[in-house]
Amino acid sequence: MTVLYPEALLVGLLLVVLYWRFVRNKNIWRTAMVALVVLLLAYPSLEVRSRSLDLFVVLDRSRSVSAEGIAKESELLELVSDKLLPGDRVSVVTFTEKAYVEQAPSAGPAEREMTIPFSPDGSDLADGLATALAMVSDERQSRILLLSDGEYTGQDPTQQAQAARQRNVPIHVRDLKRLDVRNLFVSGADTDEKLLANEPFRVIFRVNSTVDMPGHYRVYRDGKIVGDGEASGWRAYNFRAGENRIAFSDSVAVSGIHGYRLEVETTPANLE
Repeated sequence: MTVLYPEALLVGLLLVVLYWRFVRNKNIWRTAMVALVVLLLAYPSLEVRSRSLDLFVVLDRSRSVSAEGIAKESELLELVSDKLLPGDRVSVVTFTEKAYVEQAPSAGPAEREMTIPFSPDGSDLADGLATALAMVSDERQSRILLLSDGEYTGQDPTQQAQAARQRNVPIHVRDLKRLDVRNLFVSGADTDEKLLANEPFRVIFRVNSTVDMPGHYRVYRDGKIVGDGEASGWRAYNFRAGENRIAFSDSVAVSGIHGYRLEVETTPANLE
């Protein structure tokens, strides 16, 4: 319970003092009436939280989620729609390089066809949780159902998880990660912005791997394989779980804009 005018309690205190000093015939009913008047002066109000539920379904649509995981998301959305009770509301938030509101809180059913265009190159889980929390109403019970493989880019989502806990919004997680998955991908490359013709330089490729695994790589310069020979330019490499840095040294005789690309594969290729 809250009071709209707490300063009125000071006036009520004065009434209590006058009552005790000047009223001789005191009884329980008169005392109760004075206490009630004092309370009403402060304009009390009682906030009752609705028993209806707002469910925010946060979907990971990044490239790391398999086709099986996407199908599982659709299946769970259908299940959520079937379990909604009268008064309940559902919202659908997707995230890749940023979060998108596919469905604002409504009576349902849950939206299963995602219509907002997105790029799968990114997994901003923190933004997905923040977007869901921004729609939470303090007057209703709320929960977040997170469907993700747990991989993310951008900010650490721990801060948003703590914010949800402070607002009494439980987060239920359904792990979409494939068992024994071997995922190998190039996450970026670094080099100097300006280079001189006929001067050696290095390109540092960043390659991420989910587990330790053998593999190989080859480099393309301006669309052509560098060092094309019997092995078709492939070079063996033992990838470690996490980020791997592959340094490639080169020099070019002609000034201008040149493009470099790294191709990676597991050994054998069907491990990935």
